[in-house]
Amino acid sequence: MVCKRIAIIGRTNVGKSTLFNRLIGRRKAIVYDQPGVTIDRLTATMRDHSFTCIDTAGFTDSISIPDCELLIVLFDGQVGIQEGDYKLARHCQQLEQTVLYVVNKVDKEEEVRTAPFYKLGVQPLYGISAKIGIGMTALVEVITKHLGTDNATTSKPEINVALVGRQNAGKSLLLNKLAHADLSCVSAEAGTTRDSVDFDYRYNNSSYTITDTAGLRRKIHRVRDKVEFLSMSRTLQVIKRAQIVVVVIDSVVGVKQQDLKIVSMALAQFKPTLVVLNKWDLIDKSQVSYEHLQRELKECAFPWANYLPILIASALTNLRVSELKEHIYLLHANFKKRITTSKLNQAFTGIINQHPPRTTDGRSLSFYYITQAETEPPTFVIKCNHPEHIAPAYQRYLAASLRRRLGFTYVPLKLLYKR
Repeated sequence: MVCKRIAIIGRTNVGKSTLFNRLIGRRKAIVYDQPGVTIDRLTATMRDHSFTCIDTAGFTDSISIPDCELLIVLFDGQVGIQEGDYKLARHCQQLEQTVLYVVNKVDKEEEVRTAPFYKLGVQPLYGISAKIGIGMTALVEVITKHLGTDNATTSKPEINVALVGRQNAGKSLLLNKLAHADLSCVSAEAGTTRDSVDFDYRYNNSSYTITDTAGLRRKIHRVRDKVEFLSMSRTLQVIKRAQIVVVVIDSVVGVKQQDLKIVSMALAQFKPTLVVLNKWDLIDKSQVSYEHLQRELKECAFPWANYLPILIASALTNLRVSELKEHIYLLHANFKKRITTSKLNQAFTGIINQHPPRTTDGRSLSFYYITQAETEPPTFVIKCNHPEHIAPAYQRYLAASLRRRLGFTYVPLKLLYKR
């Protein structure tokens, strides 16, 4: 079933993103009292409904109308009618879509602030305050009246994928190539992605949402620009919410300290992580080969996580972009894998016998058995006599051996030691 769409349009800084967040019931779009904060077109499901809401950038000279069944034209009740409002009203009166004309930033003085907008020749007008929620119940009732009943029980995407990396690594172009559409703004200038842009798709009978995020370039507490701070905060939230993290690295610039920090951040939360080396088309193939770069990354850049899958690609030329969905699918399959207790203990016994733990402080370590407590992430509880005396090196040995013997090829394992 195709979801019906609601698009919000209007001049810059009239409160489109605030209304968008209010309709979907969460803070997805960045809201800040500064014109032009929203650059990308954002989509999300309306709260308690299956309608798709679309937030757009403020128009200036041209008016771009998204493909939708219902259009909300938003005006600013505080500043009154502006020249752009006349142009927008005339344009929308010629459209075939259903159009709702809404005056935002209206509080108790509803009639006073709404009445002047009848000069635009449009009606009815709905007065709201998206910021504090005034008039929203009535607006939602009007929306549902025009769009009819919807399938509110429609299942949400099962698997969230975060597309992260430093600024200008090519994340937005990669998302656009995956979607075969211009979802994210692409520019040679760093930092053009501010909001988190989603792309929903199905692959091998599973539903995915892959989210393009703002680039991370330095410690968040040192960021002085308010909009950039909010963008980076949203990126961290996306990583925390994701089941899979795709870290995009600029092949030309190489692996930087910030890239390692991003990978470490994902693995610290036990997120299965795919490293994509982008811009491979700009690499001099006579100087470095695909195999050499993969080996160098695993041995030098990520020796502490050499199990991470690495995909060398080029979003610009579409090189291996189509393989990204398969890699994500395999990662998730690995992430939710469960091993029977008998097979698990058989492998664990072999691992201990192959390399028994050393005696620590005169105490002999004994391991009794192992069980898998959870999936996503694969979590194992190991019973032993002195868990506090297991050396970090031996813990790494156990994790690496379990990963290799049990087929957890690409994902981090969570090991819990209990007496």
